[in-house]
Amino acid sequence: MSLPGASAENRRTTDRFPLRTKVLLVVGDNQRMEGRTLDIGKGGMGVVSDWNLPFGTDLVVRLGLPTRTGACQMVVRARVVNVTLAGSVGGFRLGLQFVNADAGTLSAIDQFLQR
Repeated sequence: MSLPGASAENRRTTDRFPLRTKVLLVVGDNQRMEGRTLDIGKGGMGVVSDWNLPFGTDLVVRLGLPTRTGACQMVVRARVVNVTLAGSVGGFRLGLQFVNADAGTLSAIDQFLQR
């Protein structure tokens, strides 16, 4: 749910940077859906999906994150904190917030951001 006058960008606690790659979203035990990333930061990421996932949905995100030393397979728990129908990007724009991201995941994101 959005607050009047508030945008996703000004509610973030960390900056986001462009990232364009395929992503796999896993909801529950076996509902899998593909998507595309839009951006990523230490606190979360933006993803485009054909699926309109409800606000508050918990899921697992899997993607190959480019780093200075090659691609790192990233697996992280996330929660849907924003959903927008975005025809300009060809689907639903999901704002995901990472949930208890481990040190390895945060390190891989740091490496990506420092490229």
